[in-house]
Amino acid sequence: MDRPGEAVSFQQGDILHVLNGSDEEWWQAALVGPSAEDGVQGLIPSKQRLEKKARTSTKNVKFGEPDDRRSSSMSTKLRTSFKKKLGFGKRNSSPQTNATASSVEQSEEPQDEEMLSFYEPVTLQKRGYARPVIVLGPLKEDINDKLVNDFPEKFAGCVPHTTRKARQGEVDGRDYHFVTSVEQMERDIQAHLFIEAGRYKDNLYGTSIQAVREVAEQNKHCILGVSGYAIKRLHL
Repeated sequence: MDRPGEAVSFQQGDILHVLNGSDEEWWQAALVGPSAEDGVQGLIPSKQRLEKKARTSTKNVKFGEPDDRRSSSMSTKLRTSFKKKLGFGKRNSSPQTNATASSVEQSEEPQDEEMLSFYEPVTLQKRGYARPVIVLGPLKEDINDKLVNDFPEKFAGCVPHTTRKARQGEVDGRDYHFVTSVEQMERDIQAHLFIEAGRYKDNLYGTSIQAVREVAEQNKHCILGVSGYAIKRLHL
């Protein structure tokens, strides 16, 4: 990427303090944090510039040239892999004279906004409570159980809410918070009082913000079994 003048070298995860963001192409910024380059100032590409370059690159992606001698099967695998990764639509259905000379066209479906998320606003905050923990991936259930069982003084799960009736042996407040009014829980969901909620077999289930706070008040990290989509709500 071309960078005029004195540019700041940074990588994913670095914190940048934007000093002047008036230019549409380049921003003046300073590195912030415990790194050795803390306080270094210079230019970084603007959010608009990065988004523009990303959109341009996705429109011009091509695989193989007419004189490419790679096998048809390898070309097909590459096209399929990149189409899935970049979110492109179906390949042009018109017949190709050369199996390795192909291109992909941009999907008419909306692109994933996360794909074009280059900078994320952050704010320095001092928290006086234990922050919740979310483990993602195929082994998350095993990891969550191990954290709670091996370190019960540091980690705990929160009690979810549900509108279904309690089963034999279940205790309100221990196994679930049993909600008697479906309408009330729906209103609470609409009021963003739940980190995540859904319906299963005509019953509502959800993890409330208050339930997470109750664990944090015990000075324990709340283990959350929510999806990645719920992470943003935790910033509110």
